[in-house]
Amino acid sequence: MLHTIIFILLFGAGAGLFAWRVSKIRAAIALGQPDDRSGDTGTRLKNMTLVALGQQKMFKNWMPALMHLFIYVAFVITQV
Repeated sequence: MLHTIIFILLFGAGAGLFAWRVSKIRAAIALGQPDDRSGDTGTRLKNMTLVALGQQKMFKNWMPALMHLFIYVAFVITQV
């Protein structure tokens, strides 16, 4: 009987904490403003390709960039 009560209390606390965190995340997302994406599609696509697929921001220092490239390529190969 005591185990059941403890479980219910812990479960209620966990569910309450989860609901509180979800509400905080939703509030942070709601702060965002709409973005005007009606611009040069070619430039935006090129930028997305360089940053997301090409990992352009990683290549400022060559050693971490090389290590990151090995891991990135390994993940891409294993997912294909």
